[in-house]
Amino acid sequence: MRSRPPERPGGGQPPRLRRAGARGAAVTEQCILYSTLDAYVRHFQVVVPTDAVAHIDPDLGAAALKMMEQNMSAELTTAADCPG
Repeated sequence: MRSRPPERPGGGQPPRLRRAGARGAAVTEQCILYSTLDAYVRHFQVVVPTDAVAHIDPDLGAAALKMMEQNMSAELTTAADCPG
C-alpha cells in the first residue's frame, strides 16, 4: 500500500495557482527538476519558463532552477519568450 500526502483544501494546488486559475500544477523542485533530468539524459534541450512553474519552498525552487541551468544545460526564460 502506498501512502499519499494529505489533501490540500481546494484540490491539491498551492493557493496562488488556484487564485490564478490553474488547472494543474508541476512543482519546480520535484516534477520540473526530475522531468528536466529525464530529458537531459535523453539528449533533449530543455527550456524552463520560470514564471510558469511553482515551488513549495522558495529556496529549494531556486536551487532546483540553478541545478537545471548549470548541470543540465536547461535554458531558463519566461513564458512569453519560450520558443514555438
